[in-house]
Amino acid sequence: MKGLITRGLSEMTRIGVAYGANPLTFLSLAGVGDLFLTCSSSTSRNYTVGFRLGRGESLEEVLKTLGSVAEGVSTSKGLKAIVDGLDVPAPLASAVSQFPAFGYPSEW
Repeated sequence: MKGLITRGLSEMTRIGVAYGANPLTFLSLAGVGDLFLTCSSSTSRNYTVGFRLGRGESLEEVLKTLGSVAEGVSTSKGLKAIVDGLDVPAPLASAVSQFPAFGYPSEW
């Protein structure tokens, strides 16, 4: 998990810098702090979605019973379009946008 978080921080920083952000912004509580919480806390809606998908539940069932919005689900494909438009290497963002639970074929 540490490697994925580190890679995620790197991708977030590259995308932000491509938009003109200061790279140090991503080392703040709003950047790396939010990333760590999202990736490791059962109180995070996005973590909960990923955890439940990993247990084999369908995305439809998870979202129906979540009780709130997990913004990562709806933004994953939009992020892929942004990354492609910026020509920024972001393999994690690209992979998440193609996850079978988000509408891609299961043979992916």
